[in-house]
Amino acid sequence: GPPPFAALEVIDDGEGMTPETLAHLFDPFFSTRGPDRGTGLGMAVVQGIVEASGGQITVRSSRSTGTQV
Repeated sequence: GPPPFAALEVIDDGEGMTPETLAHLFDPFFSTRGPDRGTGLGMAVVQGIVEASGGQITVRSSRSTGTQV
């Protein structure tokens, strides 16, 4: 059968992302925060770790419905 796997689902009820923001979510150094509020590497690093481990990551988000990863 298929190899064992783990699934992790993260959901928030925040304001959600626009399609434009979602399109850049995994870009290195992309951030919606100001220049003094982090590097913008978080989601790019997450994607790298997940894919290097043979996994996949999907994100669903829309304005006013929050985000599901």
